[in-house]
Amino acid sequence: MKCVKIQGRKRQLCLGDLDRLIFMYTKSIENGGGVDYVNDFTDQKKKYAMVSTQDGVTIFDDKNIEMVISHYIYILYDAWVTAEKWIQFDSNQYRIVKVQDFDERHEFMLLYCQKSTQGNPISLSTGFGEGFGEMGGG
Repeated sequence: MKCVKIQGRKRQLCLGDLDRLIFMYTKSIENGGGVDYVNDFTDQKKKYAMVSTQDGVTIFDDKNIEMVISHYIYILYDAWVTAEKWIQFDSNQYRIVKVQDFDERHEFMLLYCQKSTQGNPISLSTGFGEGFGEMGGG
């Protein structure tokens, strides 16, 4: 496999650049009983990747006017990887916002990711949970 030119940059992506180990998960929402829902992360895959951070964020009137991309993650092509997957790297979790296959060659993929502020994806929980009764709902 030869190197692939990274668009907009004066460098190439080569197989040797994929030197970071990441874990990818499939996210599904499970009913935890009652009104609680739990995010369940399954189908773990290990991948080698090149991870780079995004320089800045566009802000307008104290609000983001576009989806915030915090990291670019490059991996070898895998049809299993979609925007529904999540990534764990260095004890941080990243949501995949967009997936790009370079020139439709099925060699490398660029994942546009957003760093999660919700903590460890294995123990994430959503829903109303405890304290919902204080608002008159349960």
